Amino acid sequence: MNRYIRYPKAREHLRSLGIDLAESTLRRMVSQRRIPFIKIPGSKAVFFDPIALETWITAGSVEPRGRAS
Repeated sequence: MNRYIRYPKAREHLRSLGIDLAESTLRRMVSQRRIPFIKIPGSKAVFFDPIALETWITAGSVEPRGRAS
């Protein structure tokens, strides 16, 4: 099985994790370097590592604030 996936499968993978992004949003995030991706030197092809996507989501987790006393 190929570890790296393209845009459509990346969308499906993120959706399975509860993150529903349009492909245009995903492409914009890549162009802004806001999401982990892999680009082959000398190519326009973009790939995603599903494990890196899951790590990226987890890294963005924010703990809730405690109640004000």
